Amino acid sequence: MKIGIIGGGLAGLTCAYRLAQKGIKAVVFEKSVVVGGRVPFCGAVATKKFHFNLISLIEELGLEELEIPLLPKEEGFFTAGGQLMGMGKMPMMAMKSFGVKDMLYFMKLNRFVNGARFNVRNPDPKLLELRSISFEEYLKNCPMKVRKIAIEPMMIFTYENDLTKISAEFGLTHIRLANELGSGKAFTFEESNIATVTNVLALKLREKGTEVLTIAKVNRVQKEGERFKIIYESGVEKTETVAEVDKVVLATPLTVTKEIFPELGIETDVEYKISKCLFTEGKLKWPEMKFIIGMPGNPANLRALFGVVSYAHLVYSMDDNKPVDLNQLYDEYKISDEQVLNPAMPIVGPKARIPELQTKIEGAYLCGDFYYYPWLETAVDTAETVADLIAEAS
Repeated sequence: MKIGIIGGGLAGLTCAYRLAQKGIKAVVFEKSVVVGGRVPFCGAVATKKFHFNLISLIEELGLEELEIPLLPKEEGFFTAGGQLMGMGKMPMMAMKSFGVKDMLYFMKLNRFVNGARFNVRNPDPKLLELRSISFEEYLKNCPMKVRKIAIEPMMIFTYENDLTKISAEFGLTHIRLANELGSGKAFTFEESNIATVTNVLALKLREKGTEVLTIAKVNRVQKEGERFKIIYESGVEKTETVAEVDKVVLATPLTVTKEIFPELGIETDVEYKISKCLFTEGKLKWPEMKFIIGMPGNPANLRALFGVVSYAHLVYSMDDNKPVDLNQLYDEYKISDEQVLNPAMPIVGPKARIPELQTKIEGAYLCGDFYYYPWLETAVDTAETVADLIAEAS
């Protein structure tokens, strides 16, 4: 049996790796010159408790040295007033300004969020109920001070400012992530992302005899009889080539999946935001900082800055129609590269239709970061789930 995996990002490579461990052959098709998909452009932070599958994979590959502790003193908020506030000071500032009603709401919210199970395979039943309402509706009784100080800044990573357009579960996911970041148990990674992980996965796959094809852009997937045909452009000459496989895994954004395999009939409300990423080098005004979140209305137009190397960073803009004012952040700098990520982050709205990992066409599967929780952990978890499904059906 041979499995065709479309997409050589974290999800596709993880799925191929788990299949190889089960003795199942696969071939990976990646359109770019190198593997990784969006990974090289994604600033990554994680904790062992909240990103169990991702961290377990990294350590299984022997890449523990990539994990760099991210301490609260190395994280900060760039405020609307153009000042840097340490992340560890935010809860203290909030508590000092909160009244009794504010504090009770804030404490109740955090008890629920920190105790909830955000898990692809076994989600918390209470969270399932919240998939049908917007985060705006969920916050209808939230005190305004709590919302402005403690909640809205955490929505930066949703890439959606209108809280009526994201589900309550989606919003709470990002509050939990923020809590994890401030726990003192978070990690960032060498070069601010985990491209090394995808490179090592590809290397180990090739050592196991798995084909990992680059410059292999898939244009069409068709099911013919019991097998699948994958039509792709091969190499810089873009030679049309056809591969036949027994099963297929689409580890691509849902927008791409719908284009190359329309027979799947995927109906989804998941939206993808376009995002700009700057690769910058220079001297930060706060050299000890590894992670900076831009608060709403900040004068630099900053969404987030990642950097574990003191002179090199990934910088994301708040409003992609405006440039980031790097003079607000650096004493001196230069831009080494700029990328437009299209698609970038998946956004899950209330009552969103999310396709199942095992599709209605027998032998066709999906995996990736679209599945309710939009981060690298979900890419790994769905990939491992699909590998298990294929093995069970074999």
